[in-house]
Amino acid sequence: MGFVPVILMLLFTLAMEFLVVATTNVWVRGAIAATIGIIGATVIFRVIRLAIFRLDIISLELKQGSRGATVGLAVGLIVSITCGLLFCFLHGEPITGSFVAVVQPVRFLQNLGPALIEEASMRAGVVHMLNGLHGPWAGLAGGSLPFGLLHLFGRIFGNPVGIPHVIGTTASGLLLSILYLRFGFWAALSCHWIWNSLAGTWVRYAGVTSRDGMQQFEGAVETVVVLVIASACLLVIGDKRWLGSVTTQADRRR
Repeated sequence: MGFVPVILMLLFTLAMEFLVVATTNVWVRGAIAATIGIIGATVIFRVIRLAIFRLDIISLELKQGSRGATVGLAVGLIVSITCGLLFCFLHGEPITGSFVAVVQPVRFLQNLGPALIEEASMRAGVVHMLNGLHGPWAGLAGGSLPFGLLHLFGRIFGNPVGIPHVIGTTASGLLLSILYLRFGFWAALSCHWIWNSLAGTWVRYAGVTSRDGMQQFEGAVETVVVLVIASACLLVIGDKRWLGSVTTQADRRR
């Protein structure tokens, strides 16, 4: 059952891409992406809950999301700012002008849909089920490398995805998976959303105009290093009970 959320993610992503290109208005595109994201995540959650019941693993809970969302936003902003500044200094033109001037508010709407679908399928789906069946390390593995490899499907839409970008998104998948297991779905979602929303801004701020600017940014060596360091910090700092043994529904009821 673990592969079903991933298949649904790919199908909803395809639908999103085809419908978004049907209009030229950026705000309408954003609204379409967000709507498909909400619908897709809802469907994926229903499938996941059915799989969880059949596999007898710990249930999927989405309550008490304010703390998790705050943590995710904080981590996402810190990592984004650190990676963005390093990228600008190491790869971009000399920084001039205002960062705010290159921010595109519509990106925050446009990136909600993809973040919802990807987090519902990868973290609430793959990571949650692997964690419930085989423990947290299996969950972290399932939420990192497969997440990076799935970005190769971006080539279908003409995105110049290469090995560096796969490595970068694998590192981001690891960070998001740790956030999910420690703080819940809303932490992973908010971190993913703010990262995606600001990534293009850093590319523009650095003066990178090539078509693969986003791939350059997310696959840059400094980006990977920062993501790995952030993941390591979340692993070793604070409460480590989430690294405990596999828990089933029956265990939880005792």
